[in-house]
Amino acid sequence: MPVVLACPVTHLPLHAAPQPLVQKLLALAAAKALRSESARLLAADFAAAWVSADGSRAWLIRQGLADFSPGAAVLLLPEDVAN
Repeated sequence: MPVVLACPVTHLPLHAAPQPLVQKLLALAAAKALRSESARLLAADFAAAWVSADGSRAWLIRQGLADFSPGAAVLLLPEDVAN
């Protein structure tokens, strides 16, 4: 099957973030502890995210649209995406 959506940084396929990861990111944002890879403080105004296949980045989805602009991704740690 062809890849429909790919990470603009790694060029790996993207998949929908599991709900536990979205909840963790929302909790960090609510605590003012979630930053993008460009160090911008992120608000808890998202409902979902796309995650790169290697689990290195999450791209937040706000009002149905993902922000794929440079520096907008949230860098993830391996334990963030562990099953």
